[in-house]
Amino acid sequence: MTAEEASHRKSFASGATSASLSGVVLETLSDDGVLVLSRAVGDDTGKAPFLVVAPSGPMPVPGSLARLQHFHELRDELDPAWATPPRALVQHEGRLILLLDEPRDEGGAATLLSRAVGTAWEPAPFLRVASGIAAALGRLHARGLVHKDIRPANLFVYVKSGRAWLTGLGIASRLG
Repeated sequence: MTAEEASHRKSFASGATSASLSGVVLETLSDDGVLVLSRAVGDDTGKAPFLVVAPSGPMPVPGSLARLQHFHELRDELDPAWATPPRALVQHEGRLILLLDEPRDEGGAATLLSRAVGTAWEPAPFLRVASGIAAALGRLHARGLVHKDIRPANLFVYVKSGRAWLTGLGIASRLG
C-alpha cells in the first residue's frame, strides 16, 4: 500500500462505521480492476436491497479509496430517482466499502447496462433507455455535477420503463 493509500485509509476509517454483511451473498455485477460493484442478495434482515462497491483484489489500487470517499461525499446531492445514492461508507472485514441504494422500478431491480450490451435491441426500448439516460444526466448536471465516467458499467436501466440510474460517481466533479 502506498503512503497516499495508507493516509486515505486512515482518514476514511475515522469517518467510516463498521458493518456486518453476515447472511448476505454478493453477486458481482462488474469488476474493472479498480472497483467491484456487487448486488447484495440473500439478505433476510428485511432491509431494502443494496449494492456494494469495494476495491478490487486484496490490495486497493492507488486512488480507489479516494473514489469511494468522493462518491460518499456526494450522497446528499444524489436522488434515488436517477442515481444510486450512497447509504454508508463502512469497514467490513478490514476493508473500506461503500453501500449504495439499489435502483428499482415497479417491476423490480434494474439491470446494469453492461449486461445488455452486445445484444440486438428493438428501436422502441433502445430509445426509451437512451431518453432515460439523457434525463438522468440532465438531473446530475442540474445539480452542478459532471459524471466523467459514463460507460455501460456505470448505468443501471429498467428497459420496460426506460428509467436510468447513474452510479460510479467516484471521479465526478463540479461544473465550472
